[in-house]
Amino acid sequence: MTRCKKCGYEAVGIGTRCSECGARLELTRSAVCDQLALLSRAIKDKHYDVAHRGYLALAEDGYVDAEREYAKLCEAGKLVPCDKELAAKYYFSAAKKNDPYSAYRYSHLIKDKDPQAARFWLLFSAMIGCVDSYPDTARDFSECGYEEEAQYFYYLAAMSDDTESIVTLAKRYHGGVLGEVRDDYAKWWLKRLRFPPLYALRLVYNVREATPTEPPAPELKNPDGLIRSLIAEADSIGAHTAYFKLVEMLSDNGDTHAEAMLGEALVLGKGCTPDVERAVKILTRSAAHGQREAFVTLGNLYLDGKVTAKNIPLAIDYYRRAGERGSADSYKLIADVYFGGVGVERNIPEALKYYTLAGKGGIEIARLKAEEIIRDREAIYRTAKEKEEDEPEEAFRLYAISCAMGHSGATLKLADCYAKGVGTKINRHGAFIWYKKAMEAGEEKAVFPLAVCYAGGIGINRDFKKARELLIRADRLGERRAERLLVDMLKRKAGKLSGGFYSAAMRLIYAGKIRAAVSNLEIAAELGHAKSIYTLGCMYEFGMGVECNKEEAYALYEKSFALLFRDPRARYKLKVLKMLKGSF
Repeated sequence: MTRCKKCGYEAVGIGTRCSECGARLELTRSAVCDQLALLSRAIKDKHYDVAHRGYLALAEDGYVDAEREYAKLCEAGKLVPCDKELAAKYYFSAAKKNDPYSAYRYSHLIKDKDPQAARFWLLFSAMIGCVDSYPDTARDFSECGYEEEAQYFYYLAAMSDDTESIVTLAKRYHGGVLGEVRDDYAKWWLKRLRFPPLYALRLVYNVREATPTEPPAPELKNPDGLIRSLIAEADSIGAHTAYFKLVEMLSDNGDTHAEAMLGEALVLGKGCTPDVERAVKILTRSAAHGQREAFVTLGNLYLDGKVTAKNIPLAIDYYRRAGERGSADSYKLIADVYFGGVGVERNIPEALKYYTLAGKGGIEIARLKAEEIIRDREAIYRTAKEKEEDEPEEAFRLYAISCAMGHSGATLKLADCYAKGVGTKINRHGAFIWYKKAMEAGEEKAVFPLAVCYAGGIGINRDFKKARELLIRADRLGERRAERLLVDMLKRKAGKLSGGFYSAAMRLIYAGKIRAAVSNLEIAAELGHAKSIYTLGCMYEFGMGVECNKEEAYALYEKSFALLFRDPRARYKLKVLKMLKGSF
């Protein structure tokens, strides 16, 4: 049964045209097998013309089994004149569809013309299980000096009952090719031959006295390394189906880097039918193992949104993680997104940051872009400074542009404009915001005005702790006003705090809790609260909550007087206590 690829019409026949649309009909898999069986029978029945036309029609339609069989006919000169070039053509077509035998025969036919390509197809056919290729593969490794690899493929061929490979293995053990003479192993292999060939009789005689011992099965020294080299070769020669097959094999062996390559191939349809759903699963698994290429491909998927839902923040995150693992190109992609405002708010400082990182990673165009941004924003900043006095509104606008491009000096200037109303209305909260951004951008001159904002509650709630930290920092940076403001602020803080203790003490006195009141007064007195000092003196004078001590009371009255606390009763009390001082 045949089916039209274009319109779906079904008919019977080989190589016929669709009666509906004229397109070539496509055979189902089972129909191809049936047709090949019929063609094989036609050869046996000596219907050579029928067999030739049938094989040719199927081969021309690209059926891999037919291509292989027709290539065999051309190579052997059966049904058609011997034509090695035509055989190579069809073998190559089938080899590109990952047919093991075709890859092997193609390598054999082109080994004189293109030894490098021939070696690739030979090794590829062996790696995907072509038994016929094992002896040649073993000889190839042996000629290159890789005896352990040669031993492995000789073993595979010998286990498939290839007589020459069995004899070769026996010779290698008898000759000690791998370093040790093992006649017992050699004899074991020779005993597998029912009738040893004539060229092996001397060897049989030489090991006649050895006791046959089954040798251990050799292992391929570095199979993954061999597959990786074949993947690189397949990619370079454009053998995409072979590339996909090899990458899939390596991925199945647990190679997470190969998983990333497999996911990318599934996205691009490289040697396979595109399958984004499967690709995302594989790439996500590879990314979980930290594979840079997986991050890059996932970033591309979510940035483009052509084969999956567009998600710019997720794309940026994948690119960033790829960049952290050495992908400078990923940093440039992030920078391009921020610079162009593609799916996100335009952010020149972030773009500059990632252009700089990409430039350091060797991306020249990114380095030049970073230099261009720095040059442009500096030019705008200088123009703004020139216009600040005569055209404050224009200066403010230019400062805002330069600031948006990440110029720290412009950020500080913008804060000053908001604080002083230069080119705009006074905006205390705006001033605070931009002073803070300027400090975070590294502008040391923004530290003191930001501290003033926190200390005075300008544009933000008052925060003495934050103000103190910033004033100390500003003082260390050489700001002379910082120390004076810090002292004044601490005095205000102490006054406010001591006043609270005094009020609490008065409430305790009225409540009759004299001892607790004394404790609060003592704390307030330590903070320099004059009224608390005077009141504490009263407590000592009259022995309220403390042991009566007129000398201590006198000292406290004198201290409160020195702190400018004025009360007529206090002065009278001080005079009386001075008169009585000698009698204490």
